Amino acid sequence: VSIALIDKIVGSVFIAIGSIVCGYYTLWAIILPFFPQDSKIQSYFLPRKYAVILPLLTLILGVSAIFGYLYISGQQQAKKKEKST
Repeated sequence: VSIALIDKIVGSVFIAIGSIVCGYYTLWAIILPFFPQDSKIQSYFLPRKYAVILPLLTLILGVSAIFGYLYISGQQQAKKKEKST
């Protein structure tokens, strides 16, 4: 099995997961409020307050990971520069 084929499969899986998550969130945050509270479809989703909390936590975690990576790579660059001097 070639690496290009594996890359295509992995990419397709990520696109499928992203599409499912996007569709689920769209239903949950945009369309679900128009359904009555006692509707059966409401049981498939978390309470609406999590429609704000979960993306916010994901954003905070993602931004923290980016800044953490930048901090660590900056420290490594400084150590390399210090050794070469």
